[in-house]
Amino acid sequence: QWTAAIKAAFGRHSPSGESPPPKLLRSSFITMLRSSERTPELLKSAAGVMKHAVDTSASDVYDKGTHEKLLSASFRFCEDYARTIEAELKHGGASGTGASKSKSKGKGKERADKGKGGSRKTAANTKSQANPPTTPVKPTPSKAGPTTPAKGKRRAAEPPPPAPPEVTALVGRAVRKRFEDEWFGGTIDSYVHPYLKVVYEDGDVEEADVGQARLLVSGVDVDVRVQYHFGSELGWIGGRVLGRYRRGCVIYEPDELPEDSTSTAMAWQVEFDDGDLETVDLCLERQSHDARAGSWYIEADPGGCASSVGE
Repeated sequence: QWTAAIKAAFGRHSPSGESPPPKLLRSSFITMLRSSERTPELLKSAAGVMKHAVDTSASDVYDKGTHEKLLSASFRFCEDYARTIEAELKHGGASGTGASKSKSKGKGKERADKGKGGSRKTAANTKSQANPPTTPVKPTPSKAGPTTPAKGKRRAAEPPPPAPPEVTALVGRAVRKRFEDEWFGGTIDSYVHPYLKVVYEDGDVEEADVGQARLLVSGVDVDVRVQYHFGSELGWIGGRVLGRYRRGCVIYEPDELPEDSTSTAMAWQVEFDDGDLETVDLCLERQSHDARAGSWYIEADPGGCASSVGE
């Protein structure tokens, strides 16, 4: 109901009368938070928390205190921003708001003109001419160094660190993600430290860190059916994914795998067809149809998206 209300509200104010999808609204809001000069640095981090809250809260590195702090800051910013807009509408009306937006690019220059000269400087000059000093004032020698801007001493911005090989290998990989029960395919387009740029088939774009990008490439999500190889004795057994790894759960590790060769980063709880509930590591390195212990693959490709199995 909330999603329908938001879509209807934006549809009423859309020039074409069309309601944008919720994921586009979310992406636009996150982009505004991360790019706006009015957004403090704390909220630029909070934008990442808001964008990836579900994945983050399910991981083994989830910090509830930090998450709640950033989320609280984002709500405070939104409330303050809304009050600012309401105040502008109250004092200036719709036309006043439009005028302030149209002049926003010139505000910096306008403030500089007033600070360096304008009416303030003219008033000071008029006062000094009306009451000239009777005794010459000897200028005090400045103890400061030369006023020449020290541009030569400014350090050049350090280039971003090179992408690790495991990150470079993700660029160009196909991904798929479910938005409100609808699957969308896409591609990892590029990497700019520390995020990978994901471009979806409908034109939507989002940023993902390395862990989130690996999950997108795997294509695993709740209710997806997978086949997992339990070793030479049991072979392949199918099952339905129930959710992400939970703290305290034991990850199943086939005897034929080296000890401690599994990780919680891409571990999922799966209800297998034999009735067992196991937490298994569905990492990209073992995503394969090869009949080897620990191998896995997705049974069917939901939504008709291109599968990344075997890449």
